[in-house]
Amino acid sequence: MKGIPQFEWINTVQTKLASGLYLDTSAQSVIAFEENEFLEGLEFLEPLYQYILHKTVLSIAYKAYKQEAALTPIIHPYYLKQYNNRWFLFGWLK
Repeated sequence: MKGIPQFEWINTVQTKLASGLYLDTSAQSVIAFEENEFLEGLEFLEPLYQYILHKTVLSIAYKAYKQEAALTPIIHPYYLKQYNNRWFLFGWLK
């Protein structure tokens, strides 16, 4: 939760736990934040994060700005990234 002001305390707890429990720090990163106090779409963050961790395949309705109809691709999500005040979900499409 690095970068979200309300969760700064988690970084301290995580560091203490990792040093005390000798957690594997070579695990693949699945999320990245840009610091922004006005984050939008946080209600989707936790479910998407959990889907990535549990390697859950998704079917997400997506409608581009200039399209009339939404597409519903099957996606294998693997990374969340906040960039330029927007959230991006990276994954493999089927």
